[in-house]
Amino acid sequence: MLSRADAVIVTGGMSVDATDRTPGAIRSLGAEVLSYGLPMKPMSMIAYLNGKIIFGISAGGIHYRELNSIDVYLTRLLAGWRPTREEIAEMGDGGLMPNFNP
Repeated sequence: MLSRADAVIVTGGMSVDATDRTPGAIRSLGAEVLSYGLPMKPMSMIAYLNGKIIFGISAGGIHYRELNSIDVYLTRLLAGWRPTREEIAEMGDGGLMPNFNP
């Protein structure tokens, strides 16, 4: 898919449970993982492979309809933002993101 798209969203199996295989599958491609676990719901991963974005998000994303990681991170990534770990950490406080002002 990355040969035909600017980004791919992969969903399901994104928790820290050993039976969740999506993060390992993304890593096995040789992707550079910028962050696994973002300071907001749902559990997400930002990775790059050959300059293309792989955005992993748990299936729980359907339950977080307001200000979820797709809205905050993916839209910015598609605009060219490549965050540092420090920038990602600054966006949240305890996973609730009260410091974020869009």
